[in-house]
Amino acid sequence: MAEDESIGERVYQLVKDWVTSGRFAPGERLHPPRLKEDANTSLTTIYNVLRRLAIERLVDTGPHEGFHAPAVNEAQLRGVFRWSCALAILAIRNAAPVIAGASANRKMTEPDPAADIVARTEALFDAIAALPEIAECGEAMAHANDRLRAVRRLEGYVIAGREAELASLYAAANEPDRLVSALEAYRDRRLAVVPDLMRLLMRPPAERPVIAAPEES
Repeated sequence: MAEDESIGERVYQLVKDWVTSGRFAPGERLHPPRLKEDANTSLTTIYNVLRRLAIERLVDTGPHEGFHAPAVNEAQLRGVFRWSCALAILAIRNAAPVIAGASANRKMTEPDPAADIVARTEALFDAIAALPEIAECGEAMAHANDRLRAVRRLEGYVIAGREAELASLYAAANEPDRLVSALEAYRDRRLAVVPDLMRLLMRPPAERPVIAAPEES
């Protein structure tokens, strides 16, 4: 049983990474037999994983419709950007009395700058959500990060200066009002380029950039 659970978790993480990283176009049908071969697992495990991802709203499904990569439009993308920043701001407001303390300093330490900028951005939002020590905030932010991962991998093609932007967010980590203002600016920059991001996202996967663009020098 333990081995089966381990296999199931491995396949879950693998398929989840495929879905959230931009391997499939929005709305693209997910074929369980093909996923079975790619993941080197059983069809039963693939169906269990897809059902789990559907519950988490990372895969779309319906009666007699099979499974699909989640469809997305401009309004939905704006909504996720707004929600992730609103959740971060809510966490900051709840943690404001202690945000300048030692625990906040420890949680908001910037990751290795050599790491992928998408991973570092997710780490920032995760750390902010953890500040008030409300489990629901952390869970909701993890889900928002999953839903935004494919888009964040495309941001460098339409948004300049992301490294400086991320550094400024970390620099404001112990100043609640300053951090809120920086997050609002971060959100507004993305809302302004949603149509451009959608055009990239809707390209066939073979034609769409699927890695984080290198920062400008």
